Amino acid sequence: MIRSLIAASLLVSLAPAQFAGFRELDRLDPARSSATSVWSFEANRDRFPDIYTGFEYRLNMRRGFLAPPIRSMNGLMRSPAFGDVDGDGDVDIWEPYGRIDRLMLNDGTGRFTEASWNRAPRIDRGSYCACFLDADSDGDLDVAIGISYGSVPSSVDSLFINDGSGIFTIDPRAVHLLADEEAWDYQAADFDGDGDPDLLAGGADYVSPGVGSSTRIYWNDGSGSFTRGPTLGVLSGDWNRVADIDGDGDVDVVCSGWNGSAAGVSCFINRDGRGTFALEQQRLPGVAAWGRTAAVGDVDDDGDIDIVANIPVPAPGGGYQSLNVWLNDGTGYFVDRTSIAVPSFAFPISLGNPLVDLDGDGDLDVFAQLFESWGGIRQETHVLWNMTRQLYPPHPPRIGQPHTVELYGNPGAQVWLMAAFAPAYVDLGLYGVLGLDPATLVTGPGLPIPGSRMIPLTFAIPNDPNLVGVSVFWQATYLDFTTSIPTLHVSNTFEDVIER
Repeated sequence: MIRSLIAASLLVSLAPAQFAGFRELDRLDPARSSATSVWSFEANRDRFPDIYTGFEYRLNMRRGFLAPPIRSMNGLMRSPAFGDVDGDGDVDIWEPYGRIDRLMLNDGTGRFTEASWNRAPRIDRGSYCACFLDADSDGDLDVAIGISYGSVPSSVDSLFINDGSGIFTIDPRAVHLLADEEAWDYQAADFDGDGDPDLLAGGADYVSPGVGSSTRIYWNDGSGSFTRGPTLGVLSGDWNRVADIDGDGDVDVVCSGWNGSAAGVSCFINRDGRGTFALEQQRLPGVAAWGRTAAVGDVDDDGDIDIVANIPVPAPGGGYQSLNVWLNDGTGYFVDRTSIAVPSFAFPISLGNPLVDLDGDGDLDVFAQLFESWGGIRQETHVLWNMTRQLYPPHPPRIGQPHTVELYGNPGAQVWLMAAFAPAYVDLGLYGVLGLDPATLVTGPGLPIPGSRMIPLTFAIPNDPNLVGVSVFWQATYLDFTTSIPTLHVSNTFEDVIER
């Protein structure tokens, strides 16, 4: 089947396409809440990312919807850590929050049990962040904790060593890892290319008179002993991201936060692969100096790292902020595509914007945490869906009425609409997850996506009362040669229930 799809698509003359952008979809609004920050992780091993906030977590129901909150967690947190600490193959969570840090162990189905009391040292100061890394090179995940208390830096940042079963003890070499600096964000990566994880510590985004916290690298010698490295020239950097920005095989840094005079997004390029960083702000659009937070990922499916940033813009009643999309040209220089890629909001302030493939269609969607402080406090979490591959019926089907399914994609890509009367879960590996029952699956003819980026397919629903309440499951197969890396992938799955 795959060979026949490829052969059919090679008959079409294709040209490179621009990014299709993000959209809110009225019938897909899975995660509105009062969360101020959102993280994604896989709680139950089904290849669909689940969602975590400082207050709750929600399992992904595999069709772009999230289950109701399972439980209330610690509350407002800067940077929790996700990883398999006990070696059982599932993702556990370290929740940093003041004096009640918690280690939550996963049973593999997304059910968590607190195991702090007998597995981790007690933390008696306020903690802001946690980061899992194999600090001592023994094959399990240790944890670095960013701890501070009060408005003046008084750090007792610590490294807890894992014995391999998820039991942690404090490493006395790291009790005062950051000395007089605070850490509100940790990122672990091999910045100097020696095979072990180093730490990037983002300083607090507030300072006392005459006192500042730096964003600094700490070098690991491979045994878990860290030494202080260079700063990256920004005071805050409390939403840092690490990625290979320029495609040369080493780890670069995107810092966001306070830069000494204003909120900013900064690009630091690893010049030699050994941790010699240089600020190369010319790589970012001119407005980038005013960014507040940033996320990194390949949003346009062309094989390089893009940036979704939070840029202040004037908003009614006071305050500034919005989401911007900067696309990588393949060499580490970015072009602003916000005008075609992001919708506007009534109160466009984003406090964090993780990129995650929420609906399983192989492209990265974005969470926008919106916060309005003028005229009263209001917080919402929205999902902006990546339209590179998206199936969406804008209205529910009704008996006796025409029903339309919209197929979005890059112009020139080939798409096959599929339907079934029951769901399924068939792991197709690199091609995604088939969400339709193979026994009842019907496939339509292959069609090219037009220049408008959308094909509307309309069907007549019989005027039969017996159809009321029947579920129809839609999915599509995309074969796209318009991107630099040809892509064969299934779309999201959508369940429609026929109405009267």
